[in-house]
Amino acid sequence: MKLFRPWSNSHFLNSLPESVKKVAVLDKVLEEGALGNPLYLDVVAGLSQSNRKVDVITGGTYGLSSKEFTPAMIKAVYDNLNNNQPKIKYNIGINDDVTNTHLEYGESFKVIPNTIRQFLFWGLGGDGTIGANKAAIKTLTKVAKLNGQGHFVNDSKKTDGCTISHLRIGPDDINASYGIESHADQV
Repeated sequence: MKLFRPWSNSHFLNSLPESVKKVAVLDKVLEEGALGNPLYLDVVAGLSQSNRKVDVITGGTYGLSSKEFTPAMIKAVYDNLNNNQPKIKYNIGINDDVTNTHLEYGESFKVIPNTIRQFLFWGLGGDGTIGANKAAIKTLTKVAKLNGQGHFVNDSKKTDGCTISHLRIGPDDINASYGIESHADQV
């Protein structure tokens, strides 16, 4: 769900299986001073106004300061949800050593199928690395009939700043909305 307002409680409840007993709501906004973030509050209100009962509803914030949301962070959200006393309000991805409302998460792990190859290319802004990598993805997806994904990161200094190209290529669908961390293939 990309847009959640106006809130449709009937659509939300119809999409939530009856067997669900624990819900983790993740917002990409932080509402300091509020009881919770906007989506979390709508989910809590929607469930309380229905006859649906769940045991736990947690509300987390992710993606602060443009942090990637990685598989290790997703695992931490589920681990928190399955805790005997889960944190109800938390953030993931930033270590908040003042309020201690963050979730700890472990090392990165690979969830991409072995048929997908992952590559990282470093360059200098203006050296043509990003353009060459975009051309490589287009060629491999059109000519070789492979699936491709490119994610490009630029330094704030466009020219002569560091660029990193994250490329994924393979025969299977690629469903990874995060950058390559430590599992790039070596060539």
